[in-house]
Amino acid sequence: MADTSVTPSFTKAILTALPRLVVRLPLDLEHRIQVTQADQRLPMALQNEFWQAVVDREPDPAIGLAIGSALQPAHYDLVGFLVMSSPCLADAADGLVSYSALIGEGGQFYRQHRDGAWRLTYQADFRIARAHRQNAILAAIMQGSRWLVGQDLAPVAVGFEFGQPAHLEPYRHCFGDARLNFGQQAAYIEIRDADWQRPISSGSETVQHQMRDLAQQQLQRIHPGTVVDEVRQLLRQKPALGRAQIAHLLAVSERHLTRKLHDHETSYRELADEVRRERALDRLADPRLTQDALASYLGYSDASALAKAFRRWTGMCMQAYRRQSRMR
Repeated sequence: MADTSVTPSFTKAILTALPRLVVRLPLDLEHRIQVTQADQRLPMALQNEFWQAVVDREPDPAIGLAIGSALQPAHYDLVGFLVMSSPCLADAADGLVSYSALIGEGGQFYRQHRDGAWRLTYQADFRIARAHRQNAILAAIMQGSRWLVGQDLAPVAVGFEFGQPAHLEPYRHCFGDARLNFGQQAAYIEIRDADWQRPISSGSETVQHQMRDLAQQQLQRIHPGTVVDEVRQLLRQKPALGRAQIAHLLAVSERHLTRKLHDHETSYRELADEVRRERALDRLADPRLTQDALASYLGYSDASALAKAFRRWTGMCMQAYRRQSRMR
């Protein structure tokens, strides 16, 4: 079930941007949002009321593009800083997927590899102001991605649920020459493989660890999961994490962690193997990635240890798997 609240930071950032876009909301509504503390959650009913007020004053969903594009790095909350401290764009996208419950605005992010590009899909769970909100989220992702890796970042395609509008200029201004696909089942942005692996110059492993720890605590408060879910999420963010590191991040002893995982009929070794396989197949889409670099990212002692695991997962070596993937 989707969470019935959202982080207030995104909404407050939009309130800051609206006057510049000549959109004024009722003062009472603004006050009820502004008094929400940063460590609290904004009820979805209030968020829906907020967006309905935006629609009432500006019915054109293109205003959502202007809203998302107007947001600045300082407007992003904890998960925003987690994303900005990632080593590359792919890891930043993984942060969006893993922490959708914190920053998904009542929706969920997914990623999928297809035709030489990565598709980051946003599936909304709300009905009110659906087109406005999805446009704001797509534009914010595009804007944020360009801050991270460079203003020349250009998507391959962008998808929208609603039909094609009469005027495409706002969409071209936001997404450049990307294919604009209207009437889709969900909103999405597609990024080329090479761009997906672009490094983030400001990435800091120390900051990322701190932000991930805090984000994990927030997620646990609003979206309690099993210890298996928690371990899997941490490994997806950093597959090289060892059992002791996982236990430390979850504030339990290694013995307690082992026992809790056993209660769910699994183990750290099984979960780590599952996630490393998933991440290895994802990362192989980047033709520039070397076997040594992938081994280090996944936490293997050397390339030969990874090669042995990869053959166990797929029945073939990585070179053969890459050749087969290019032929599909």
